[in-house]
Amino acid sequence: MARARHSSDEPTAIPSGPPGTPGPELEALSPVAGGVRGVAVLLGRNLGAQVLAVGATIVLARLLSPKDYGAFAVASVIQQSAIIVVNFGLPAALVRRPSAPSIEELQSVSGYVLAMGTAVAAAALAIAFVILPLLGASSEVADLAAIACLSLPILGVQTAPIVLLSRSLDFRRVVVIEISDAIAFYSFAVIAAVAGLGAFSLAGAVPVAAIVGMIMAFRVRPWERGFRIHREHIRRLAPFGMRVGVFQAAAITRELGFVALLAGLGGQALAGFYGMALRLFAPPYAAMAAIERVGLAAFTKVESGANRARQAARAAGVAMLAVGLPMALVAGAADPLVSLLFGSRWLPAADIAVVASAGVLLFSGAGTVLVSHAFSEGDARSPLIGILSQIVVLLGLALILVPGDPQIGTGVALGAGFAAFALVIWLRAPREARSSGAAIIGGLLVAAGAAACGHAAAATVGTGAVAVGVSVAVTATVWAVLAVLLARPSLKLLISLIRRHLIARSSRAGVEGLGAARG
Repeated sequence: MARARHSSDEPTAIPSGPPGTPGPELEALSPVAGGVRGVAVLLGRNLGAQVLAVGATIVLARLLSPKDYGAFAVASVIQQSAIIVVNFGLPAALVRRPSAPSIEELQSVSGYVLAMGTAVAAAALAIAFVILPLLGASSEVADLAAIACLSLPILGVQTAPIVLLSRSLDFRRVVVIEISDAIAFYSFAVIAAVAGLGAFSLAGAVPVAAIVGMIMAFRVRPWERGFRIHREHIRRLAPFGMRVGVFQAAAITRELGFVALLAGLGGQALAGFYGMALRLFAPPYAAMAAIERVGLAAFTKVESGANRARQAARAAGVAMLAVGLPMALVAGAADPLVSLLFGSRWLPAADIAVVASAGVLLFSGAGTVLVSHAFSEGDARSPLIGILSQIVVLLGLALILVPGDPQIGTGVALGAGFAAFALVIWLRAPREARSSGAAIIGGLLVAAGAAACGHAAAATVGTGAVAVGVSVAVTATVWAVLAVLLARPSLKLLISLIRRHLIARSSRAGVEGLGAARG
């Protein structure tokens, strides 16, 4: 059956000609530039969601205890583990390959994920609310995980729209889905927390958000082809999907093992502080997720081999610089920001975030780009070796350091683990991709210097909103100066890509306006 053509199935284009004077002809945006534009769209359009998240987290931090956050952190990792089992890497297999998926393949992957999601959700409910109570071993974490797992079948339903949007680099509509999801999650969580549901307010928000995200996915990218499972399509996609699934499973194992270890060594409150530290990393983590999502689809549109590796090297340098700014702002103002927004009882989370920030930056910037490049080349072995190295470093340092100093030990283990992952994936990258080394170090030095100056400036002022404002101003100023001095090539490329993105948006708006006028 011929696949129906849809406008979102093709890469977006920008007008040719000098800036501000687009001509009638359209030239295809280069895949890497298109990828960076996709990252910019994801980050820019997520600004409202981030503001909402900060506001909601302020309320939740005062309604919920660190113990509540710790319980949900463990339950959330279990739910994320279930997502890996349900997806089996099949959506990533469809996004990665050069040829467009057929209707039958989309139906098969969607049907498989839907069926597996339903089965896993039913099993989680049975374990939490039937089997464990019969055995006299009921668990709050199991109950929270089971409720969160109600989202699994819903995520399966929206598989096809998300795959199609990702393949076409149409991340404007992906962001609409994610913002709707975030609004639903935090709105439900706050209302339920006010009602006194404790950690269940967060768990219940997961399926609610999934339902809203599914509705928006079908509104922005309709899919009416249904769901069925063709075993031959699943078998053909399974080899790469299995390799991706193993990597994702290792990532979840890392997270679950680390959270469980923290809870065992420092109590559930320490796991809660760790969960709040991850929320402080929301801007750089959002950048990491955007780069990861866009990178695979963008790199597969570049000729495989040396050219793709060189593009990866340039992208790694730009990513380090771009992600380094929000990371530096968070690290520089962490203490007064946490105290102001969440209360002084959450200050241990700031210590974790500051200590871990350099290592997290190395991976969220350069490491994520190189992982996406590896997957685009069909290399799932290197990312797997990288994450296994991270697990060894992370858990080993936690066992050694956390008993002596829980917060600093957690931060050192977290940062060193991410740094180890980034180093391994860089060492295993092609020679052309390893040419990014100088740019990566330059981006790290820029962010570290800016964060140190911002932290020092905040310390001289004290606490409160003034300290946060001073830290942000100093950090941003120092970042700009150091970027010019230490990372000028990456800065020039970043500015150029941002400029092209803005031109593309302006041109699209003009074309859409002209089309509306003609209509």
